[in-house]
Amino acid sequence: MSRNIQCAAVVMAMSVSACFAQERMFYRVSPLTNNSAVSLDRAGILNWTNVNGGDYYEIQQSPDFAAWSPLVRGFNTNHTMSLKILDLNPPKDMVYIPYGFFTQGDTLTDLVSHVALPIHTSYVSAVYMDKLHVTNQKMFEVLQWAYNNGKIVAVSNVIYNTEGTQEPLLVLGLYDSVIHFTNGQFVVRPSHTNHPCVDVTWYGAAAYCNYLNQMNSYPTCYDLTNWTCDYNVKGIRLPTEAEWEKAARGGFEDHRFPWAIPDTISNTQANYKSSTNHYYDLGPVRGTNPFAARDSPFTTPSGYFAANNFGLFDMAGNVWHWCNDWATGNGSTAPQVDPTGPATGTYKIMRGGSFMTTAERVTCAERYLSNPPTKYFGDIGFRTALAVR
Repeated sequence: MSRNIQCAAVVMAMSVSACFAQERMFYRVSPLTNNSAVSLDRAGILNWTNVNGGDYYEIQQSPDFAAWSPLVRGFNTNHTMSLKILDLNPPKDMVYIPYGFFTQGDTLTDLVSHVALPIHTSYVSAVYMDKLHVTNQKMFEVLQWAYNNGKIVAVSNVIYNTEGTQEPLLVLGLYDSVIHFTNGQFVVRPSHTNHPCVDVTWYGAAAYCNYLNQMNSYPTCYDLTNWTCDYNVKGIRLPTEAEWEKAARGGFEDHRFPWAIPDTISNTQANYKSSTNHYYDLGPVRGTNPFAARDSPFTTPSGYFAANNFGLFDMAGNVWHWCNDWATGNGSTAPQVDPTGPATGTYKIMRGGSFMTTAERVTCAERYLSNPPTKYFGDIGFRTALAVR
């Protein structure tokens, strides 16, 4: 939802408020003994002063002064500080996630796979991210544009790019296919237009970003000759793994799921397969997905469950997210700044789990490292990110 600011005023020594057409939010800088919020301007920039300089800060938000939730963390480098924490007019269907650091990895050390260790601090620049997975409707619109402009071709129910090095983008004609192609026209099954697109490869997700950029007159991030991403280009692309995890955590630290509290999961919070394997899984329907009686794929509409603290939906379950990074094993404990992973590799990272996976797979920290970029399946999808210009 785009928020139209009406005022930004100091309301108390430690907090400022933003008054919007449809919501009100208060902001403060913690620890309160060292920091005093001064103003929040119409550009969404929070200004504050601090006593010590060089110490840690956490910007918090509250709709009512009663319950404060973390938004972003950083270090005071001067006695007078400012940071853009809001964008009141973000790109359509995206949310603004401000610059800051977070603890990346399995902070609770209860994942069986151990691929999310060791934990480390990641500093991540501000980025816009889709509120929802890319839906079948959006994929249909981009595919039709790409086909009409000669950028893709259909061969035996597989969509390929015509520019650069040809790779499979999307597989059609499967038992769970929702998008179909006949006589030059793509069609979406009416019951699943607002469900996340599946059966898309990593190449298909990257190509989608390029085509959407071209449709919106943005610069393209991917070189389709070697499928590398230029992070200096301010266009739509897949999120990095660090961007994804920071976004999924919603500003919170040391919690298991995107909703943070409670540190448990049930089928009222996410579309996943409940089991008795994990003490934090409280789902009432064991051994199967409660949505399995519906048409395959057993996805739920994008936005079916509540959003996290950043306003992002389905960061746990429903369908996996392709990330931009090549997979890498356990790294180091050293802090990282805007990490993008290795330059080359065999497998691409996926995050978030799906309706086919159990509770451990849908945690914020879990990493899936075993799928090549040509992999497609009925529970693999994606969402996009856009660097802040």
